[in-house]
Amino acid sequence: MRKWVHEDPEKSKRKLTLLRTLTSEDEADKDLLQKCRAYVGGALVSYAKGSPSIKTVKPYGLKAFRYTSCFKAVPSRTLALTFAALYQTVRTPPHLLEKWIKTPRPNITEPWPRGMMQRFVLLQQAFLRFRDAVFAAYEQAGGEYMDEDLEVPKTQHTPRKCEIMEDFEEDFE
Repeated sequence: MRKWVHEDPEKSKRKLTLLRTLTSEDEADKDLLQKCRAYVGGALVSYAKGSPSIKTVKPYGLKAFRYTSCFKAVPSRTLALTFAALYQTVRTPPHLLEKWIKTPRPNITEPWPRGMMQRFVLLQQAFLRFRDAVFAAYEQAGGEYMDEDLEVPKTQHTPRKCEIMEDFEEDFE
């Protein structure tokens, strides 16, 4: 996603605007918006999969890592927080990335800068509003979720959403 945002400096500002809002009234932005949404969906799926070298702990838990239905059940607010955290990395110009990485972030217990607070609030609102569109664009672009889906025996009723929070103990086995 970073490469796509910064590949054309003339369009970079427009791409970042689409990334912040996840919407556009301009018909000329239709293809760019679809690509933007697909990248956001792909970034969230990649984040959920975590590092391939670590097999016992994953960012949203092992069930969300293993099963598509459990990933899709991760709360929108959780995904939106991830999106807001990723945005700063994506928006940082390539020539400043190393310097930005080495810069310390405000501690969670310290007051956050106003811009940081606004970023989290606005990106959360945008993601909550366009979550379905983001994952629809990701699927339309050929994106794949997790390797398998949770199988529910036919004798049980199908749950409305996967209970990803109930078995956190398996993350620590």
